[in-house]
Amino acid sequence: MYDKTIPKPFTNIDVIRFDDRSILKIKIEKSLEIVATLKGVVYKRLGKNTKPFYPSEYTSFEPFLDGHQAQPTAQE
Repeated sequence: MYDKTIPKPFTNIDVIRFDDRSILKIKIEKSLEIVATLKGVVYKRLGKNTKPFYPSEYTSFEPFLDGHQAQPTAQE
């Protein structure tokens, strides 16, 4: 993911040991910018689903910053 998005996300990775296994806990900080794939595709998160986030909707991005609505995400 890190090498496939613009801008690159800030991540924090912890290794947790559980039942003799290593589990990675990955935390990705919320971006204040629109994040796109290297191919220029942008998605918005709606619960567990993602929908395309079209350029005509970019002007409505500001309400997403308060964390109360769907959030644009990059996905491949």
